[in-house]
Amino acid sequence: MIATSMHLIARLDPLIIRGCVPPGAPPFGVHAFPSAHLASLSDEPATLATYQEYHRLALRLHLMLHIILNMVLTPEQKLVEEGMNPEELRDLCSVHMEMLSGKLEGFKARLEAGSMLHTLVSEHDEILKFLDRLDYINNVIQNIDTYQPEAIVFKDLKHVATHLVETEKHHQREEDVLFPELEKRGISGPPRIMRMENDQLRPRKRRLKEISENVQNMNFTDFKNELTKFIVFNLRDHIFKENHILYPTAFEVINDPEVWEKMLDEADQIGYCCFTPGKQQ
Repeated sequence: MIATSMHLIARLDPLIIRGCVPPGAPPFGVHAFPSAHLASLSDEPATLATYQEYHRLALRLHLMLHIILNMVLTPEQKLVEEGMNPEELRDLCSVHMEMLSGKLEGFKARLEAGSMLHTLVSEHDEILKFLDRLDYINNVIQNIDTYQPEAIVFKDLKHVATHLVETEKHHQREEDVLFPELEKRGISGPPRIMRMENDQLRPRKRRLKEISENVQNMNFTDFKNELTKFIVFNLRDHIFKENHILYPTAFEVINDPEVWEKMLDEADQIGYCCFTPGKQQ
């Protein structure tokens, strides 16, 4: 796995140099490693200087894969041109995500309860529960042949869809308060990508709510076809990147308590979601 990681990072470096990431601003606070340096690393984990070095490499690889997969110009074609298999990249990215999954609780423990970042992470916890439920609901419905108005699963779907649409204030606090402060500090690429993902997810969530409320008037096969895993997969991935990369970077680079107080005031003015722990409105 490490051998594959080193190989892919080295091959991705030219794409980064060609402008996927703004020059002079290492994304998410992860420092760039020149391809020459990467090539000098052995394929065996024991020869790496420290686990921390590999951790940084894994973070950077995950970010680079994400940037390339979100390029406006036909990402699949770009990957093919570079001789990479998209499935291989996605699998590798998933492995790195699993490797980092235990880091979140430690980061959250460093955050003051009620602070802006603590609230955002806590909201993510709730959103992930809705996504787990949506995944289960979708699996159940895919095994039903006709609409059954008495089935609780359709009421559950409406409940989950309504709450996913309710995430808008969460995203607004990020886009209007957190992201501008990162951009002031030269971190512009990651917020831009997060905004793009929010824009992609918004109509999908609205459509999910719409079909959950009108399933009785739809062709059931068409309804099932619209219940794709797009929201579950992409919103989980979006949350992971924010929890493990974007938020920790904000915690490090925004080091003025008065700025965080101002940001919290602005967040309070925007308001919270109906499911925000401790701040339901």
